[in-house]
Amino acid sequence: MEYTFAVLSKHFFHDDEDILLAPLANLSDADAKKLIEDLVRQGPGLENQCLGILSYLRPELHCLIDIWTGGNYGDIREGQDNDTLDQRNQKIVSDFFTHWDLLPLPDRDFIHYSHGDVWNGLEVGDSIELTSFMSCAPHDWRHDSNGPARLRFRPSSRARYLGALTRVPGEREVLIRPNSEFVVDAIHQEILYLLEV
Repeated sequence: MEYTFAVLSKHFFHDDEDILLAPLANLSDADAKKLIEDLVRQGPGLENQCLGILSYLRPELHCLIDIWTGGNYGDIREGQDNDTLDQRNQKIVSDFFTHWDLLPLPDRDFIHYSHGDVWNGLEVGDSIELTSFMSCAPHDWRHDSNGPARLRFRPSSRARYLGALTRVPGEREVLIRPNSEFVVDAIHQEILYLLEV
């Protein structure tokens, strides 16, 4: 069987789904990385199938992405910010990082949208360190947040592009890992441009 989205997605919601997709767990990391790249690049409307395939391919990635993009990220974010992450969520995060490198790097700038004023007062040369995961969107992609664009990141090794691996149809996401440090490179029209340290 060829392991592409086009071939695998045909097996969803059929009696043979488990039989045909279960072997994905045995794919090498190199082959899994290729398939994940294919899943990430799918267009809007195919997110459910992409996440479904990922659940067979690398359930450790699927678990955190499903929680995070489904809007239930509060416990993880708060636990990371306050160093109070419970055992269950510690395992979810730890398992996620065992396969983090299979997700593609962002290939363009990405933006964090925020209602908060925590970024006010920063100047060129100042640095920020993220204590929890941070969600962003590619700079040229529609984002469902009502907050204004606040932080614009240059492509970074500390982030991964989730693309169609999301529970929110039509939204694409870049996820920055906790404990990432960035420096303010420029400020333009109240947007901070950030480089990885």
